[in-house]
Amino acid sequence: MAGSKIKIIEVNGRQCVKAKVAAERLNVSERRVLQFIAENRLESIQIEEGGAHYIPLESLEEIEKVERPTGRPKKGSAKSKAKKSAKKSSKK
Repeated sequence: MAGSKIKIIEVNGRQCVKAKVAAERLNVSERRVLQFIAENRLESIQIEEGGAHYIPLESLEEIEKVERPTGRPKKGSAKSKAKKSAKKSSKK
């Protein structure tokens, strides 16, 4: 986005961008931005229920500082170990 101009919108006195712009800045999909919002990793302001998400610039800048590796976690990582389910039961 170097050299391109982003549209900043003022919502409730705060400078914000739309979720699509946030996705471009984070180099992720718009759907992933919505997941960040659902996980409370990214703040969002909605004017009406079910309406567009406006991301405050300070929230966007905070998540930009966090290292987010791409792809799935490698086997044996802490998260993948936690997901292993109990042994499958077999019918006898």
